Amino acid sequence: MTWPVLGALLCVVTCSAQAREIPPQTSADFQAWNEIDLTAPLAVRFQLTWVSWVRLSSSLGGPVTYANGADADLKLGGHMTLTPSYYTYDSLKSATGQWVKAREPVLAATFARELQPCQLSDRNRIALVAGEGDAYWVYRIRAKLDCRVSADLLGVSLFVWDEVFHYSVFHSWTRNRFAQGFHITVNKRCGVDLYYLHQADEEVQPRDINGVGITLQLRLGSTAGSSTASSALRRSLTVYFASDFEIPAAGVEAGSPSTTPFTGRPYIENGVS
Repeated sequence: MTWPVLGALLCVVTCSAQAREIPPQTSADFQAWNEIDLTAPLAVRFQLTWVSWVRLSSSLGGPVTYANGADADLKLGGHMTLTPSYYTYDSLKSATGQWVKAREPVLAATFARELQPCQLSDRNRIALVAGEGDAYWVYRIRAKLDCRVSADLLGVSLFVWDEVFHYSVFHSWTRNRFAQGFHITVNKRCGVDLYYLHQADEEVQPRDINGVGITLQLRLGSTAGSSTASSALRRSLTVYFASDFEIPAAGVEAGSPSTTPFTGRPYIENGVS
C-alpha cells in the first residue's frame, strides 16, 4: 500500500574546488560514499539533523561530489513523520572537469505501522533539483520491512527495503534501489548497520551498481536522570557515520554517476530511533 507524501530535505553544500582536466576512461569505478549526520532532538516530537556528505572515485582520483544540508523531522500522531529538508551540492562533471552547483529542496512523509515483531514503513519523497540546465523533479517511494530477531542487550534486527524513482525528465519510473542487511544494538548508546545495496537504472550510466555499506550510530550526552523527558532529549546528540562502497559495471565512463542528482541522504536509512 502506498501512502501520500509530504516532506522536504534541506542541504547546503559549501565547496570550492578547482576544475581539473580528466582524460576519458571506460572502466569499472570503485566508489566510496561517506556521510556524517548530527541529530539533535529539540522536543519530544521534533528533531533537526545536519548532513555532510562526500563521494570519492578511484578512477578520478579524489572527491567528485560534496553535499551539506539539514533535515527537520516532525512526528504527527503515532504513525506519520514529516521531513522538510534542503540540500546544496557540488558535483564534478567528468567530461569537462568543471564543478557544477545544484540545490535540492525535498518534501517527504513516512508512514509506519508495528506488526510485531516487525515494523512496516512507507516513505514518499519529492525533490526539486535546480542547478545547471533546466530544473526537474524526482519522486521516490520506498517500502521497508524491519524485523527484530533478538530483544536482549545485543539486539539484532533484519531489514529489507526497495525504492523506486520517477524522474520528470524521463517521464517514467527509471531507477530501482534495493537493500538488505541487519542492525545490531550494542548498547543504549551504540548501534551498527551492515547491508548490501543494488541499484538498477534504465537511463543513467552505469546501469547496475552493487555496494556494501556500514552505518555506525553513537548517542552522546545524557539520556536519563532528568526530571522531564523533553529536557533529557535536549541534552542528547546522535552522530551517524556511514560509508557505502560501490562497484559499477565495467565499460562505462569513469565518474559518470556524478550526473545523478543527490536526492537526499542515500545511505543512512536504517539507524535505530
